[in-house]
Amino acid sequence: NLIVRKSKAFVDNHLLEDITLAKVAAEIHVSPGYLSRVFLKEIGENFSDYVIRNKIEYAQKLLCDTKKKVYEISAEIGYTNPHYFSKLFKERVGLTPLEYRNR
Repeated sequence: NLIVRKSKAFVDNHLLEDITLAKVAAEIHVSPGYLSRVFLKEIGENFSDYVIRNKIEYAQKLLCDTKKKVYEISAEIGYTNPHYFSKLFKERVGLTPLEYRNR
């Protein structure tokens, strides 16, 4: 689906920014509600889960490949609250960011 491809490309190219459904919908000229429905139908996960998953995957790479502190990685991927980022990371990965780095 062209809409899904365009929205995924936008997310991939702007991953380190504050990405919202409304911003992406405006960029590809569809309504947020329509984008949300099409995204869920085509991908099988909702838009925000897709964005979070991609941000967490990027954070995992940074944790393995750099010596950056967790709060620096958190800020880099768009989470101003490192505690929230750590909580989200643990929910998604099963380990805290430090546990993930040290394993």
